[in-house]
Amino acid sequence: MTFRAAAPEPVPRLRIGRGLAPRSLAGALALAGLMLAPGVLHAAAGTAQQRYEAERALCLSGLSHQERETCLREAAAARAEAERAAMAQPSPDYLRNALRRCERLPAADRPACEARVRGEGTVRGSVEEGGIYRERRELVPAPVEPPPAPAPGVPAPPPVQSPVPAPPPIQAPGVPVSPPALPPAGAPPSTTLPPGTPPGAQPPARVAPIPPSPATPVVPPPTHAPGSPAPAVTPGVAPPASAPGMPPPAGSPGMPSAPGTQ
Repeated sequence: MTFRAAAPEPVPRLRIGRGLAPRSLAGALALAGLMLAPGVLHAAAGTAQQRYEAERALCLSGLSHQERETCLREAAAARAEAERAAMAQPSPDYLRNALRRCERLPAADRPACEARVRGEGTVRGSVEEGGIYRERRELVPAPVEPPPAPAPGVPAPPPVQSPVPAPPPIQAPGVPVSPPALPPAGAPPSTTLPPGTPPGAQPPARVAPIPPSPATPVVPPPTHAPGSPAPAVTPGVAPPASAPGMPPPAGSPGMPSAPGTQ
């Protein structure tokens, strides 16, 4: 008869340590968050660096209801924005030191420098980029030059006055207008000197008009009695005119006579 020893039954282990560890850690973080909450509220009224440290501790505690990377990124962005706002509104000491630099400039450029320091104009650049460039533009009218003064001892020229034409004579109503006087017949025409001619100067010579050329007389053609022969015509000589009822002249030698004349 063989006896076998029974295997011991496994005893269940207590997992109190593993189950309580996360719960105790969560409780500790919650307690730390409650302890840090007054610090966060107190740091809100402090500097930007203090607010950033409080927000960062809240992100690491896990009570911000955000992912850790997102919470830390937003806390850093809030700190940068607060520092930028602080630079936009400088402290009295910073403004006093900046205005003290303008005192070294000439008096004419000092107001423009103080205006740029107080924030007027445009601002470009940053300290990280290597410098801050401030620019302010102002329109200045060009100076008006006075007219040159006359030299001493030289009288000023009188103003030029244009001649005023004389008004026409007023004719009384009902009075006939007399015609202009004409020079007598045979008298030489009067010559009117142009204005500005010195006294004693000779008047300009008048040019007599050219008379028209006589008309060429018109020679009537020769006439002869009806029924009589035509007179002989010599080349280059005009035939004589014959009066009515007179016999025509004899023909030239070598020219035949008209029938009935011999």
